Amino acid sequence: MIIQKDSENTLIFTLKELTTIQSANYLLELKSKETNQTFYTILGENLSVYSRFDSFVVNEKTSPNALNSEVELKQGQYIYKVYEQASATNLNPTGLNCVEEGRLICKGTTTNNTQYPLATTTFTSYEP
Repeated sequence: MIIQKDSENTLIFTLKELTTIQSANYLLELKSKETNQTFYTILGENLSVYSRFDSFVVNEKTSPNALNSEVELKQGQYIYKVYEQASATNLNPTGLNCVEEGRLICKGTTTNNTQYPLATTTFTSYEP
C-alpha cells in the first residue's frame, strides 16, 4: 500500500471479514520501520460500494487532524494496523481488536536522490 505525501490517498482494506462490532469505527496505526515512531488517525467513511473490500480516503498533510482521517508522515516504510472500535474519537489501541495489518510506503512528491561524483576509471584493452 502506498501513501503519497501532501496528497489525498485512497487506501483499500478488507476490514469487514474480521470486524465484530456493528457500525464500527476504525483506528489506523502507522509505525515507522526507521524511527519506531507511531502515528494514529481515525478512518473516515467507507467509500466502497462492494462488500469484498473497504475503501477510505486518508490525507497526508502538515498539521493533520487525527480525528478526520489525516496524518503527517515522513517518507519511508511503515507497518500499519487497523483496529475496530465503537468510539469515533479514541486514538489509543489498547484493548482494541486488530482487524488488519500490513506494510505501507510513504512516498515523497519529489525525488530526493543522492548523487555521487563519477570515479575516473581507466580501462585497458589487450589485443592478440
